[in-house]
Amino acid sequence: MSVLKEIPFAQFEVKPDLVIVDLFGKLTFVDVSIVNPSADSYSAAASKKHLSAAREREMEKERKCKPLLDQTGASFVPFVCERYGGFGKQARSFLKLLARHARYLRYPHNPFHARVQISKVLQQGNVHVVRTALQKCGHFALERSLSSPAQHV
Repeated sequence: MSVLKEIPFAQFEVKPDLVIVDLFGKLTFVDVSIVNPSADSYSAAASKKHLSAAREREMEKERKCKPLLDQTGASFVPFVCERYGGFGKQARSFLKLLARHARYLRYPHNPFHARVQISKVLQQGNVHVVRTALQKCGHFALERSLSSPAQHV
C-alpha cells in the first residue's frame, strides 16, 4: 500500500486505528474511541441526553482529523462506543455499511450481532476494571465472592 507510505501521519494530531482502501483507491480512516459517559466532563450532558458523550467525542475526533482529511481527501469514521455499551451514530452507520458490503459479497454479516459482540467486550472490560480496583484496595474476599459461588458449611 504505497498510498499509505505517502501520508505524513506524524504531523497530524490524530493517527487512525484503521485505514481502508477501496477498489478505487479511496481512503477511509477509522478512529476507535471508548468514552465514559460517567466522567466529569460528560456526565451532566449524558444525564440529560442519550449518547451525548459519544456524539461529543465524535465531534472532537472530527475536528482533530480535519487537517488530515483536507490534505488526503479521505473519508473519516469516528467509531465511538460508550463504556456501558452504547454506540455513537457514526459507529452504527459504519456497521450498517459493512453489512451492505457483506451482503453484496454474499457474506452473512449482521450489524446487530457485531454490536452485541462489541458491547459484550466493553462489559468484560468493565468487570476487569472493577476486579483490578478491588485487588488494589485489598478487598480480595469481596473480589473472590464476585467470581465464585458462596460455599456453605
